[in-house]
Amino acid sequence: MGLFMNPDKNPKIFKNDDELIEPNQNIFRQDNIAEIMKAQQTANDKLYKSLQEIENTYKKQSRIQARRMANVRYHIEELYDNQQRRSVDDEQAVKSMAQLHEENKTLSEKVDQQINLQKEMSEKLSNHEAFQTEVIERLENQEALTEKILRKIDHFRSILYERTNYLSEKIGTGYEATSAYMTKFIKVNASSIADEQTKEREKSIE
Repeated sequence: MGLFMNPDKNPKIFKNDDELIEPNQNIFRQDNIAEIMKAQQTANDKLYKSLQEIENTYKKQSRIQARRMANVRYHIEELYDNQQRRSVDDEQAVKSMAQLHEENKTLSEKVDQQINLQKEMSEKLSNHEAFQTEVIERLENQEALTEKILRKIDHFRSILYERTNYLSEKIGTGYEATSAYMTKFIKVNASSIADEQTKEREKSIE
């Protein structure tokens, strides 16, 4: 068997790095108690190493667990902060939703008012269109009546023109007759007056 070295307890003991050729002795005496103690020591050393490894692993796991707990605590705090901010945001969102609801309500009322106004305008436009249609019909009737009146005026004008010509001719004829009569009458009266004046002169001479 090879040389056992215990570097944890006796680190300064000389250790040959060359390859050992076994067996290197001719006579060997075995001590059972020493072997048992040696085995016990070996077991104790292995147990100590295991405990050291377990302790190191525990410390390492403790550090890892501490980092994990710190990370979890950080995430919990971050989640709490996020929850607080979310609560504030939710309250603000509720307020905004309430304000938006009021604005939508006001806008809906304005839209209803606008719709009613448009209905009134539509009714007024319909009435106006009906009035325009009636006015157009009246104008058409008035135009027909005007044409009828114009035809009557033209007919009356032609009749008046004919009557005026007829009366003008009658007046002209009557005027000529009257003028001839008056001329003759004046001449007769003038002759009578001249005869009377002559008779008066003759009497005054006598």
